[in-house]
Order: sequence, then structure tokens, then C-alpha cells
Amino acid sequence: MAVISFENKVYAYESINTTNSAVGLSSNYITTGREDYFHIGAVITVEGHSVRIRLDGTDPTTSEGHLVDVGDVIVLYGEDVLSSFKAISSDGTTTATLKVSYFKWLE
Repeated sequence: MAVISFENKVYAYESINTTNSAVGLSSNYITTGREDYFHIGAVITVEGHSVRIRLDGTDPTTSEGHLVDVGDVIVLYGEDVLSSFKAISSDGTTTATLKVSYFKWLE
């Protein structure tokens, strides 16, 4: 198990479920709550079932996208990447859960 610690301020958390349709991160957390900071990012862990992800805004499918296994950690930096992130359960039938912590920092 990995434990992640940041010197940055964690300002939001969400849990996202996906099965047979691609989901993205909540735009509420990407565009608000960070007005006084220059940079944002997210730490995402995968639970329940593996997922496929894409970072270009295109929906992944059960056969296309980066495969991320249960227990893996995804770290994303930047509003553009967070806004373009999409995930789907790798088999399209078993629910996968993404646990997301959003953080912000000054340069």
C-alpha cells in the first residue's frame, strides 16, 4: 500500500463510480476552490476493478486506453489534464471506483 503526502493544500475529495460509460472528474473541483493558487492536481486511486483511462478528452473503451489496475495510483497535474481525464471499467460490467483528492499549490 502506498501512502501519499503533499506539502500542498488538499481542497476537495470525491468518489466516482464507472461501469459501461466513460466518466471524467467533477468540473466543480477543477475550476473552483483554488482561486488563490496557481496550480492544481489530483491523486486518484482505483478500487473494485481495473479501469482504462485516457488523458486527451476522448472516451476510453473496454479495449482502448491505458490499463490501470486496482491499487494503482494516478497523479495528474494541471487544469487541462484534469479536464481531459476520462475512465471506464475495463470490462464494462464490473463497477470500478476512483477515489480522488484534489490539491493546489503556489509556485
